Amino acid sequence: MSSTSPTTVASVHPSTSASPRLSASPGASPTAPPAPVLFTLGNGVAGDSVFRIRPGTAVAGYTRLVFDMHGGGLPTMSITRPDDLHVAVTFKNSTVSGIAVNGIKSYQIAGIEPGVQQAADGTITIDLARPVRVTAFTLPATGAYAWRLVVDLHTS
Repeated sequence: MSSTSPTTVASVHPSTSASPRLSASPGASPTAPPAPVLFTLGNGVAGDSVFRIRPGTAVAGYTRLVFDMHGGGLPTMSITRPDDLHVAVTFKNSTVSGIAVNGIKSYQIAGIEPGVQQAADGTITIDLARPVRVTAFTLPATGAYAWRLVVDLHTS
């Protein structure tokens, strides 16, 4: 008679500026619980691309990030918080690769990771310097401005 005991598998999730996070799960295929969804925005347009991330208007107490998009509207966008020091923005049916993210730092932001394309969806992760309160809204294309997602990171 033989017995088997559960095994623990640890995986490291890399981040450009945060220390490694370890997660342990029993079994051979670890699955983490889904990150809490903070906001779901947009009107479901497919085929957009995020072409720029830029700091918005400087205001004391929070940092504003503006995600500029090419396309005929706003894709469905989910803003999640995997942990206290990361906010992830997923753009459904949209491209996020090749966006310049270097040098975007503030009191609230330690850095922004390069976009990751997973099939039709693209995700951009914001590495936080400290815990923040997140607010978000969208703006339509007007004049010289493209479709935009605005994410405000407030000092808690």
